[in-house]
This record gives sequence, structure tokens and C-alpha cells, in this order.
Amino acid sequence: MAVEDHASHMDAQKDDGGLVCAYLIDGNGGAKPIGWSEVVSWTPSDGEIWVHLDYTQASAVTYLREQCGINPIAADALVAEDSRPRAMPFDEAVLVTLRGVNLNPGERPEDMISIRCWIEKGRLITTRHRRLQSIDALRDRLAGATKPKNVNDLFHLLADRLSARVDDAVSLIDETVDHLEEAALDDATASGRGLERQLGQMRRRAITLRRFLAPQREALGSLQSVIGPFTDRQRAHLREVVDHNLRILEDLDATRERAAVVQEELMHRASDQMNRNMYMLSVVAAIMLPLGFITGLLGINVGGLPLAHSGNGFWIVVGSLVFLVAIQVYIFRRRKWL
Repeated sequence: MAVEDHASHMDAQKDDGGLVCAYLIDGNGGAKPIGWSEVVSWTPSDGEIWVHLDYTQASAVTYLREQCGINPIAADALVAEDSRPRAMPFDEAVLVTLRGVNLNPGERPEDMISIRCWIEKGRLITTRHRRLQSIDALRDRLAGATKPKNVNDLFHLLADRLSARVDDAVSLIDETVDHLEEAALDDATASGRGLERQLGQMRRRAITLRRFLAPQREALGSLQSVIGPFTDRQRAHLREVVDHNLRILEDLDATRERAAVVQEELMHRASDQMNRNMYMLSVVAAIMLPLGFITGLLGINVGGLPLAHSGNGFWIVVGSLVFLVAIQVYIFRRRKWL
């Protein structure tokens, strides 16, 4: 019941200007949802705080640039429209931009959603425009029995959730390629262009995901050398996330290569089929060429044609044509054209 009340309270906060949600974390397993007034008046003595904002709202921009006291360059980056995964240290703080798969209804997973994070001692600020289910998972975690004890652990949990959901999306692509590969082994199924189109779509998804995941892995890896605000234990946890992202990238590359190989095999089959068809048409044309010449010659309306007045002339000509075809087939077989 407490979780339902918490969810209802946070859903009501969605209309509270640019504030999506905010929590005070006491370090002892407690997390308290708060509103704008508590966010603006927050001081380190109140406990650690996580603030999650919609950067397209004016109130969020005002808070970041004028009220929260962070570096102006970082404030501009937190509200930037276009962003790629990166990590930028600022003294004892760090700005991190990550991407998560888009699992919203009716959207494509590879249309990744950006999440911008400002991490300093005692405070985590995140900004987004579109809903990200990894953030929902964090809110559920804070509403549950086992809560992160500080904002650094919360960021690690966010990075881990982002990687897990990307892993799920990559696994789905891999399973789809498996099914298409099995279908490609069936000649009857692989005769059309449907498989090639689906394989091309899987390759495009893998390429799009990799375009963001490669710099994301580098960004997370660079956090291990940042002096603050992470502890050695938290850096070790981040190394696990980096290794997870590396495995995801390797799986993506393998899946993309498999899709390319299967697609090339289908194209090779189609090319072979076309070549066989053209070959048979060429053989038929070669056989019919002298027959067409003879029948065309006999069809001219002039006198003196042989067998023109013979009652058996038609059958003699037909027999001669059959004999000619037999001679052609024999020659073609001797020359291994058939």
C-alpha cells in the first residue's frame, strides 16, 4: 500500500513544472520524495538528494542555471537538445551523458533516449525529455524495501539498469537473427525477399545501437579515473558495468556479422537461381534458333519449296526438326553445356 501511495504521489509531481521527481536519501536506507520547494532550499545538511528534471520546461532550466549553483557549462549541457554519451569532470563533480533504449509504447528500441547526469558529493541531478523506464526502475527501487544508501550508488544502479535493458534489446535482435538464419537454411522459405528485408532491418538496428554504446562504454570507463565523487568500491562497481557494456558491444558486432553473412548467402542463392534461369533460357534459345530459321524459311510464299505438293511433306519436316533437335542436344551434352 505504501508503494502505491508513493507512486500516486510521484505521478502527481509530473505536472509540477519541470520536476519529474526528487528524493532525499538519508544514508540509512530511507528515501523521501520531495517537491520543488524542498529542492530549491536544499543544503548538504538536509541529506543527499536526487533531482530528476524535464529539461524542456522553463522551471527546470531556471533551477539549473540560476538556483542549484552548478558549473554554467554543466548547466548548459544538462539542457542541451543534442547530446552523445560522454563524461566531463568538474573538480569534485562529473557530468555524464548516457543513452538508454526506448521501450515506450509504439517506439523503436534503437531510438535511444538521452539521460544527463550531474554527480557531486551528496547530490545527483538527472535530466531527460522522454520517459525512460530505467528511471522508473530507480523510483520503484527507492519505494521498495532495499534502497541505495547514497546518490553514487543510485547512479551505479542507473548505469546498470541502462546496460541491462540494452542487453535485453540486443538479445532480442540476436534471437531474431537466429530465427532468420534457420529460415534461410530452408530453401522453400528463403526463396523470397522477405528474409533479406528483415535481416537488413536487424543490421540497421545493431548499427544504430552500437553508434551510441561504443562512446557510452568509453564514458563509463573514464569515470574510473575521476578523482571525485566516487569511492574505490563504487569504481569497482562501475568497472563491472563497463565490462557488461563491452560484452554487449561484442554481441552486437557478432550479431551484425551473422546477419550480414546470412544476407549475403541469400543474395548468392538468388544470384545462382537467376544464373540458372538465364542459362536454361539461353539453351532453349539456342535450340529454337535453327528451328525458327527453318520454319521461317519454309513459310515464305514463293514457288519451288521442297515437299510443297507432297501429302507427307508436313510430317517429313516435323521429323527433320526433331532429328535436328536431337543432334543439338547431343552436341550440347558432349560440350557439357547441358
